[in-house]
Amino acid sequence: MGDVLNNCPNHERMQSAGAQALLDLLRSSVRRSAGNEPVAVLFSGGLDSSIVAALCAEVSDVTLYTVGTATATDIHAAVAGASRSFLRLVTVVTADEEVRAASLGVSELFREKLGTDPDILQRSIFSPMFHVMRFVKEKHVFTGQGADELFGGYHRYLDMDPELRERAMRHDALALLSGGTGRDVCIAEHYGKVLHMPFLSRGVVDFSFALPPSAKIEGQVRKKILRECAAMLSLHASSADKKAMQYGSGFSRVLSKSG
Repeated sequence: MGDVLNNCPNHERMQSAGAQALLDLLRSSVRRSAGNEPVAVLFSGGLDSSIVAALCAEVSDVTLYTVGTATATDIHAAVAGASRSFLRLVTVVTADEEVRAASLGVSELFREKLGTDPDILQRSIFSPMFHVMRFVKEKHVFTGQGADELFGGYHRYLDMDPELRERAMRHDALALLSGGTGRDVCIAEHYGKVLHMPFLSRGVVDFSFALPPSAKIEGQVRKKILRECAAMLSLHASSADKKAMQYGSGFSRVLSKSG
C-alpha cells in the first residue's frame, strides 16, 4: 500500500482513500466491541479520543469522561470538544488530596495484581485513569490508546531522521502490543470494566505498519492521516500540541510536589 500511495499521480485522492480505509477499520473494531450497550469513552478533547467518541456514537449511547485538576488543560479541551459533538460529558474535577489518594491506589493495585512497585512517573501516568474509573457507570470503556505510537503522535519523533523515526515508532508500537497495555487493563478490571482500544485492533495495526511515513508525519504535522479521518467525520479536534494525560490532567504537577 505504501508504494501505491507514494507513486500515485493523484496523491491527494489516494491519501483520502487511505484515511477512509483507516476509518472503516476503526469503525469495524468499534462496532464489534460496542454491541448495543451504552459505552464510556475516556475523553481528553484531542484527536484520538474525538475520533473514537464519534465512531462509538454511531452505534451506541455514549458518555464521555474526563478527569483533571481545576486548572487542567484536558478539562477545558474536553468541555469544548463535547459541546461541539453534542455528546454527554462527565467532568471529574479532582482535588490535590484525591490525586495523591489515586496514586496510592495505583501503587497498591499494581503491587497486588502485577507484582510491581510503580515509580512516580508510572503513578502519574495511571492515576488519572484509576481515579476517573470510579465514576464510570458503563461496563464497556473505550480509549484512544495506541494512536501516538502507530501514527506518529509523540513530539520526540519530529527530531528523528525518517529511518530512525520509523524504527522508533515500530518499536514503541510493538512494546505496547506485547504487554504495555496490561496496566490499563488491570485498572479497568479492578473496577469491573471491559477496556477497548480500537487503534490497537489487528487490522488497524497492520494498516499502520504498511503506511508510508509521510502519511503519519509530514513536516511538523503529526498524525496526518488521523487529521484526515477527523475531517471526514466533521470533527474539529484541537490541532494544538496535546499533552500526555499525566500532564494534561494536572496529576503530574500535584504528585511532583508531593514527592
